[in-house]
Amino acid sequence: MILPSEETVSQELQNVSDNALITIPKLREQIAQRFGVTTACPKTTLSTLRKMMDSNSTLASRVVNGKGELITKDPYKQLGLMNTGRFEIDESGNKLKVKDFKKYLV
Repeated sequence: MILPSEETVSQELQNVSDNALITIPKLREQIAQRFGVTTACPKTTLSTLRKMMDSNSTLASRVVNGKGELITKDPYKQLGLMNTGRFEIDESGNKLKVKDFKKYLV
């Protein structure tokens, strides 16, 4: 298991275009493959992504959970960092979600 740093996560997210999204599980899988380990720590990955968004990282804003939901504690911050003109957001539930997110996945 790897505990991904901000640098590691940033490097992996540079492969995700502005018009695309990646899920946390897929990001973890790609990081693990890159380092030849079985998995990347889910807690550390999420914590690192949230820290990156607290620092206004547009790279980290491209990440959603496996259901297409925004992942920050303040989803409107992530929404502001995303170029929302590219993605339609569903605000009807408890959490903000990208509509039809699967068509945007890498």
